[in-house]
Amino acid sequence: MTKESQRKIVKAHLIAGNKLSQREADRLCGTTRLASIIHVLRHKENMTILSNMHKFNGNNYAVYEYIPLYKKEIKEPNNWIPNFS
Repeated sequence: MTKESQRKIVKAHLIAGNKLSQREADRLCGTTRLASIIHVLRHKENMTILSNMHKFNGNNYAVYEYIPLYKKEIKEPNNWIPNFS
């Protein structure tokens, strides 16, 4: 599978609202360079992608999640209290 088709598969997977780790990306499209694909999506296609770091059996790994533009704009702090006065 070419790098371009792997990028398209990863992009479609993230836009669909799914999260993605390296292991899942390997199964999904055979890529072992997910961080490189995420870098291209962030910088050349201006996608907002969060990296959530996890730890399992002493190993760290990232789980990537796409944040659409409208979610960034309306994101409120956790301690937000409406003002009714």
